[in-house]
Amino acid sequence: MLTLVSSASRSDLDVWYYVKDVLDALLAGETNYERLLPWTWKEAHPEHVREYRVIERKERTRSAEKHHRPGECRGSTMRRRSGPCGSARCRRREMS
Repeated sequence: MLTLVSSASRSDLDVWYYVKDVLDALLAGETNYERLLPWTWKEAHPEHVREYRVIERKERTRSAEKHHRPGECRGSTMRRRSGPCGSARCRRREMS
């Protein structure tokens, strides 16, 4: 059950509708499990995609990119760091 909930959440689905539909399909004897996967279900039920979560993720990404522009890292208290602030993004920039 927890796997269904976390898969729906990671796929930006309305958790209640996804879990209900999957459980109903399984109880009805559905054997086409490919149809029940979150990414397949998402395409078939676009009305149950939580668009506000997609927008929030984009905003967080933009905010993180602003902080991690070259020369603008504020440093970190991490002992093991290979980038200016120790973040994975800064380490990737150093490698390229």
